[in-house]
Amino acid sequence: MRLNFILLLSLLVLGTNVYSIEDKHALIIAIGDYPNNSGWGDINSINDIPLIENSLLSHGFKKANIQILKNEKATYSNIKLAFELFKSKLAEGDIAVIHYSGHGQLIYDTNDDEVDGYDEAWIPVDACAAYSKGYYEGENHLRDDELGDYIINIRNKLGKEGQLLMIMDSCHSGTATRGPIGDIHRGSIVPFQPEGYDPIAQMDENISFIERQEVDENAAAYVAISGATSSQLNYEYNGRGSLSYAFSEAMANLSKDYSYRQLFAKITAKMNIIAPAQQPTIEGNGIDLSLFKNEYKEQQGFFEITEFLGDKKLRIRGGKLHYLLENTTIYICKSGTIQPAEENIVSRGKIIDAKFNESVVAFEDSLLSSNVKDFWVFIDQLSYKDISIKVYLDSSIPDKDIKDSITSFLAKKNLGEIVNDSLEAEVGIMFNENGLYQLFHPGSLNAFEENNRGSSTLKTLKKGLFNYAQGKYLKNLNLTNKNYAFQFALLPVELYDESKMPKKILNENAFLNNKGAMSVRPGKDYVLLRVTNLGTEPIYFSIIEINSKGEVSAFMPNSTYRLTDNERLLLPGQSKTFSERAFGFGPPFEQLMLKGFSSNAPLDLSIVVTGNGIRGLTNPLEQFVKRSYVQTRGSETVPPNVKIDGYSSELIYEIVKRK
Repeated sequence: MRLNFILLLSLLVLGTNVYSIEDKHALIIAIGDYPNNSGWGDINSINDIPLIENSLLSHGFKKANIQILKNEKATYSNIKLAFELFKSKLAEGDIAVIHYSGHGQLIYDTNDDEVDGYDEAWIPVDACAAYSKGYYEGENHLRDDELGDYIINIRNKLGKEGQLLMIMDSCHSGTATRGPIGDIHRGSIVPFQPEGYDPIAQMDENISFIERQEVDENAAAYVAISGATSSQLNYEYNGRGSLSYAFSEAMANLSKDYSYRQLFAKITAKMNIIAPAQQPTIEGNGIDLSLFKNEYKEQQGFFEITEFLGDKKLRIRGGKLHYLLENTTIYICKSGTIQPAEENIVSRGKIIDAKFNESVVAFEDSLLSSNVKDFWVFIDQLSYKDISIKVYLDSSIPDKDIKDSITSFLAKKNLGEIVNDSLEAEVGIMFNENGLYQLFHPGSLNAFEENNRGSSTLKTLKKGLFNYAQGKYLKNLNLTNKNYAFQFALLPVELYDESKMPKKILNENAFLNNKGAMSVRPGKDYVLLRVTNLGTEPIYFSIIEINSKGEVSAFMPNSTYRLTDNERLLLPGQSKTFSERAFGFGPPFEQLMLKGFSSNAPLDLSIVVTGNGIRGLTNPLEQFVKRSYVQTRGSETVPPNVKIDGYSSELIYEIVKRK
């Protein structure tokens, strides 16, 4: 589970404008001394305050602009007042930082908006650890829903030239909210819930359409760094929060031009040493912005190392599903590297064993650290084994150099072959009467698109062939482990005209055409996604869309409907309708495939489209796909030596013109 506001707030695509920052403000909330009758143990949150305050002062924050709320003052009502006061001091274009150190807890969901049946909550000083009917029923828990509204309002006030950083040093903070390896932990293992509460029943087909604060189109960029995932405890280190300590250490060693992603890489490396049992997380739409300024730093895709295997071998989180095939060559660089270059390459290697969602890499030069978080793996040259198409070169092509270059390209990349009979081909190239080269479907003679003459013509043709080959690969990639079997459906839905929010679910056959296939109209038809776990094991799922040209876009999650790993975790037999947001459609008018994958490990295919997506640090699907795929429209850690397997499911639908 994770904070709902992470899902709700990541709704804008960032621009790359550079601007001057007017002012910097911070709100630090730290609670360590809880009342004896609360059920909460005392923790060392107050020791986090100087760590965070000094880090911010060293990066241009004024002491007068740092608001601190601690211990007995940090009641439920006072925290809400602090948010209001904090917001009142902000102006458009400001930088805002909110830091929370204290207990965190899962709490029973009251509005059916959580996939796992639990909200996440911060624990004010006047909140109790256990449910007691008629005495304390959770009214002073600061739930993610309420906190999310405060954060949205702050982002809206900061505007597109502002920036918001949230740091949460507490248990279950990967979605809301601190906790031991023999040390003090910040939070509770036991959820807050009434006796007899059944989260599985809460996750049934009850649909709740919830009115939310809305993120303005020009809202500030947002980054949230959490000390642990939603299912983990968060440990203290030498009497301080592990995240607060790692953050202060990283901030003390930053240059003036680091991105949040690079900052997080340093935090992760430090925490892997001081708190190896927990996994810090990062969310938001500003991850690749420079720290405290909106200069975009384009991060080349990378893969995380999960373990060193000895004998100069390591395992990475990425495999055949990510087009990482045997003999793909790689670079190993220090974590935080933006682009691999000769001066920052630590070692080279190649993939010697590729499975569904992980690969083994053999590398050349010894590494100076055994900390897996100290390094990232970048792709050098991909191997195209298992990816092949048949291409027909039409007799209308006048330029022999074009024919020779395409033939050489297919052979060099082992991407396919030239065939002489158009009936055997999957894709063709022609030269039309307008003097333009075209990719076309030989069976129907329908052109993909027209490409202008000039220096980019050959490059564009090759890219189109690349897209088509990749799309074919994904369409034909079938995973059949029934332990992870699942299915998904698109449910027709009626919207409120004013808010565009879901109003009610229509008959499931409402969008079927006379052939029994789903047809949807741009700007007219909307759907909700329902996913059902048919297998015997818990699964994570992710869904992509593939068009007729082989281009891929993210369907769930995507850039405007972000879900965390645990929000896409389904237990055996569980069915969930994601009612937070409806899906709409847009041109082109064609038949498309939705392809879903499930695994026992966290899986997020939205990186296919972005190449540097929000969840790229967890399960990236980057380099190979990033080079080729074009988005046509918006629409925990794995145990060592465990073979990762999966299941795939698909759905075909058609986008048609409005009548």
